[in-house]
Amino acid sequence: MMIKNIVEIIEAFIEKEIEIVSEQEMGHMPTLGEAYECITKDSISKAIPNGINLHVVSGFINGLPEQIDCMLVHGEGVRYGRTDKYFYDIENVLVVFEVKKTLNKLDLVSAYKQLAPISKLAHDKFFEGIDNNNFPDCTDAHRHFSQITGRIAVNSWSELDYCSPKDAMMMSVLTQELLFPVKIIHGYGGYSTEYGLRNAFLDFLEACDPKVDHVSINALPNLIVSERFSLFKTAGLPFVPDCVDDLWPVMASSRDNVIELMVEVIWSKISSFYNRAMPWGEDLNVDSCAALLLAEPLFDNYAQVGGWKYHTREPKEPTLQEARESSEWRPAFFGKSTSSILMHLQYNPHVDTQSDFFKGVSEEAGISTQDLRRDLLSSKIMAEEYGRYIRFILPVVHMLFLKEGGMAASDDIDRLEAWLSKKQIESEGRMVFVNMDRVS
Repeated sequence: MMIKNIVEIIEAFIEKEIEIVSEQEMGHMPTLGEAYECITKDSISKAIPNGINLHVVSGFINGLPEQIDCMLVHGEGVRYGRTDKYFYDIENVLVVFEVKKTLNKLDLVSAYKQLAPISKLAHDKFFEGIDNNNFPDCTDAHRHFSQITGRIAVNSWSELDYCSPKDAMMMSVLTQELLFPVKIIHGYGGYSTEYGLRNAFLDFLEACDPKVDHVSINALPNLIVSERFSLFKTAGLPFVPDCVDDLWPVMASSRDNVIELMVEVIWSKISSFYNRAMPWGEDLNVDSCAALLLAEPLFDNYAQVGGWKYHTREPKEPTLQEARESSEWRPAFFGKSTSSILMHLQYNPHVDTQSDFFKGVSEEAGISTQDLRRDLLSSKIMAEEYGRYIRFILPVVHMLFLKEGGMAASDDIDRLEAWLSKKQIESEGRMVFVNMDRVS
């Protein structure tokens, strides 16, 4: 079943269950809160694909005292006596939820602080493994780094010492992000504007003491939902942003489609954990968003310590409302002249931007070599190495020869063909590039 179908089922289920709960008088607030936790658990269960050993439970993560409202977990945990609560090791926890009937500022702060120790425990476990020479797989983090920065990253954790300290910091964050549990704060009601939700989160961060509170990028929630508005982290699960003024936009906001965003985040985690494709479907809509936090890496060469400085974007509500409709997905497109770059990369590991071949392509396309370089890197299927060599970064790239000339390319063949069909564009053939270094 495609993601659009799943989202429609969950939305209908939530609407009906909230209606039932609302019709019943309940003065006991913990019981009312538990009712909304059950709605979240049952709705998320509908998004889990068949055939994998995943469960939605309430309970505890071993090593932490606080109960978790809702967890998506792998395998069999230890049941707590005769209750319906379970204990799981953090390595088997994919997603954790904090559920609020109405998300206000106090609830946002309490939910954040409830989830922050999970990030701390995951961080400690992660570096405990590093100390024992159990290095993580950096394949996906490598790709996300390259798509965000336009630069080729190192291939493995053991090679981080060979790149710049700031690049090593970013690779470390992206790698941990893929391995840590996804953290979701699910508010059924709450803020009436996107600006209000953004501002509440910024107020909370500003009031934090960095020496006490966990406000690192990895500690930030992956998704915060408040009725029809959301904040989400752009660290690869599944959102990969473009850098803004050489800064990494690590948090953004959106309006509407909050259940779809939630399913996208959960499916991305499942896909990463099991290394399996998910039935995303052929949807061509791309939700728009507005950057909230931009992260700048800082590194003290003398003390050999680094950290992140957050820059904020604080537009008012009218600005956020403007031009915020969903845009249409489109593949990377290469004209008749520049498509020769794709042909070159079929048989060569990279294209040299200082070569006569590259200069000839730019002249035939009628653009400068710098503009050609920029266009190639903006495609998100290529990145640059050593400030000179451009190569594919995706494990698989599907390339279609267009009848009208040029080529269209993407790693998503379903969307690629759906786009051709919608635009009524005919293709005359195809190629598939498989990067054996990136396919496990």
